[in-house]
Amino acid sequence: MAHTNWLLWDVFMFWVAVVPAVAQSGNSSVVASDFYYWSVGTQKAAWDVREQHTLSESQGSLFIAGGLNGFANILCDVWATQDGTNWAEMTSYASWAPRFAHAATVKSNSTMFLTGGKTMIGQQPMTAMNDCWHSTDGISWIQATSTAQWPARHSHTTVSLGPDLYVIAGSSRASSATPSLNDVWKSADGIVWTQATSSAEFYQRSSHTSAVFNKKIWVMGGFAPSTQQQLMDDVWFSQDGILWSPATLVAEWLPRQSHASVMMNDALWVLGGDAGPVLNDVWYSLDGVQWDVATFSANWGARYCHKSAVLAHEIWVAAGSEDNGNLLHDSWSSFNPELQLPEFSPPPSNYEGSLQVSIIGPQGAVVFVTTDGSDPTSESPVYTRPLTLGVGNATLKAAARLLGMRPSGIS
Repeated sequence: MAHTNWLLWDVFMFWVAVVPAVAQSGNSSVVASDFYYWSVGTQKAAWDVREQHTLSESQGSLFIAGGLNGFANILCDVWATQDGTNWAEMTSYASWAPRFAHAATVKSNSTMFLTGGKTMIGQQPMTAMNDCWHSTDGISWIQATSTAQWPARHSHTTVSLGPDLYVIAGSSRASSATPSLNDVWKSADGIVWTQATSSAEFYQRSSHTSAVFNKKIWVMGGFAPSTQQQLMDDVWFSQDGILWSPATLVAEWLPRQSHASVMMNDALWVLGGDAGPVLNDVWYSLDGVQWDVATFSANWGARYCHKSAVLAHEIWVAAGSEDNGNLLHDSWSSFNPELQLPEFSPPPSNYEGSLQVSIIGPQGAVVFVTTDGSDPTSESPVYTRPLTLGVGNATLKAAARLLGMRPSGIS
């Protein structure tokens, strides 16, 4: 009888839920939580109240940089935290000029990049910028360029995909939100920029959000003055920044600007913003097309011009402005407990001959499997019935995912 070495491992990856809602993605369904409960990191951070700042995650820390602290009180400080509660000042006056409505991203080598924004020096009028700076620690900043090839702008987005940085749309006029842009520029180093497109397929806009998800760049919502409705609820994606396709022209969430968005655990998330009323809703999508509400009323309170980032598998929301113009200096995180690991029957061991294996995952979770020793992803086959493993040597791995829950370790 042939000898079969079946090495069984279980890998558990998931997300958070209070009131279940089912979203369809391909041949699997993922149960998401209401996402109503958020944990407060601090309601009065060590840094000043602000809006139109940046919030980035690098090397296990969140970094908040710059922003607007009331009319014409423009900041250039940088603060960092590892837990969202205790913040330390990296610098009170960074090398870059005080600014707000700028953008930031982090490359795969943990280098933070900061681009553009608005500033006002002395009695001079408000000015849009087209510079680019980078830092590995938030303390020391190096100017990549003082005058990038892209036109000066603010209320734009900057993301990192593969080896390149991308600057997307925004407004080129410092005194107002118009005229808005729909160009896209990219750079490998922040020094030399080339135009991916002068006119993307989406409307000219500012105060939108962008994220990288499924190896694509995504643009969501924003203010598009050339349209009748002006506030947008469309979602677009691109693999290269050149060609853009609509995932949806009318998302389930209200048209909005000055919101926040992130990618976490194989989903896009849209949080709060200005839709006429100022909101504190949370929406998610597994494909950018179909959006489901996680909560209409998160307990971090309605706000716009805030920022969000992901730290330790939790979404963090920081600062921003309330509807009455009251500026904030708080931070909140999504509540993402770990659940039990999926179980194998029979249990992990070496077995001879063919073998039928059942996998029991957490209630409501989708279980992904591989038999070649690679780690399962959301693109791996979905477990639906017991597996019959043939003769030979192989390694079976399984990964369970439940939207909202944080990944566990490998067992």
